[in-house]
Parts: sequence; C-alpha cells; structure tokens
Amino acid sequence: MNVHVTDDGTRLVCAWFALCTNPAEWATSGPVGDGEFGMVPICQRCADRMGITDLQEYEVHVHE
Repeated sequence: MNVHVTDDGTRLVCAWFALCTNPAEWATSGPVGDGEFGMVPICQRCADRMGITDLQEYEVHVHE
C-alpha cells in the first residue's frame, strides 16, 4: 500500500479508485464480493461519491 505522511501522522493513500491519491481518512469493506478480502483505505471524497457510510477509523503501524 502507498503511504502518505501528513503533519498529524502517517496515512495510507486511498485505494478505492486506482487514480485517487488522497490520503485515506477511513477504512471500509472492500468492493469485491462481500468484503471477504478485508478493509480498504478510503478518503472522504471517494466515500461521499460512492455513498459509503460504513466507515471505520484505522491505525497505521510501520515496521522497519
């Protein structure tokens, strides 16, 4: 996953649309199947465009 470092911490890049480069503010069930592939990072703009309301907070842990 791509990572975007912001002043208030590290965020994943939105992965809902391939061309979106916004920092993800939320996570939601993936679009394939019934979410069996796990959670997908999503930005507020993509969530609003898709009408997604089941958003969850997430944390990023970086292991070096």
